[in-house]
Amino acid sequence: MTSSHRRAVQYAMRHVQALLSLGSSANYQDGRGLTPLYYCINNADNAQSTACMEVLLYDHAAVDAVDNKGCTPLHQVSLLLLLSVNSKLAAVCM
Repeated sequence: MTSSHRRAVQYAMRHVQALLSLGSSANYQDGRGLTPLYYCINNADNAQSTACMEVLLYDHAAVDAVDNKGCTPLHQVSLLLLLSVNSKLAAVCM
């Protein structure tokens, strides 16, 4: 896991911005093929994670970067949206 990955997990937006301005790539992949954007999406539960995603996307983070399992950050967003919709639907129907 690179510094960019660690900062993305911590939602340290200023640190992510600093790393990107120093030449770090928004698309570095760790040993599992995951990018900092993936980590932000996977932990998206507050405004800080959203801001971190915005910083990475502004710096051209690839939404179609394929990990070792063949998935992309875009797949992850879709999965999280489906899970969210299904849980809300289940709550309404019960």
